Amino acid sequence: MSENYFSLLRVEQSFDINREQLAKNHLNLQKALHPDRFVNDTPRQKLEAVNRMAMVNDAYQTLADPYRRGEYLLQLAGWQKPDENITIKSPALLMEQLELRERLAEIKLIDDPFDELEEFQQEIETLISLQVKQIADLFAQNHSEQSESEQVQNTIFAALVRLKFLHKLLDEIRLFEDQLDE
Repeated sequence: MSENYFSLLRVEQSFDINREQLAKNHLNLQKALHPDRFVNDTPRQKLEAVNRMAMVNDAYQTLADPYRRGEYLLQLAGWQKPDENITIKSPALLMEQLELRERLAEIKLIDDPFDELEEFQQEIETLISLQVKQIADLFAQNHSEQSESEQVQNTIFAALVRLKFLHKLLDEIRLFEDQLDE
């Protein structure tokens, strides 16, 4: 990773970023790096522009997604995330996952599930919003205390894992909703 994504997209290095500014800066960089601007350049310069554009797009995708942004911030702090195969050892998170998945499975069995599905979707969207706020608070607390302890970072990572689960569940809800609409 040659350049800090926050610097590249000219936004504050923080979990709680200004998403409008991020999108605006990304668009400006896309315009500046558009292939049409390099048609008369050498093949090497064209390749460099394409690589730069790919980096800008990857930076944007990373910073626009709260989960990936959180992982990236931890990476910048020098923290190595646990192996993907290691399950978070939180009985509360595991129980929550089971209960929410069971609820979705039960909703799928209802003859006319639209109202229940909409209510469940709103509940998950609220949980996602609250989780993003909690993660922002954890990062802010970690930053203000200048702490890079493994325990704090593991707490942040566990919160990110929960966020990732909630997003996957929301995707499943939307997929089921689309299937109902067909």
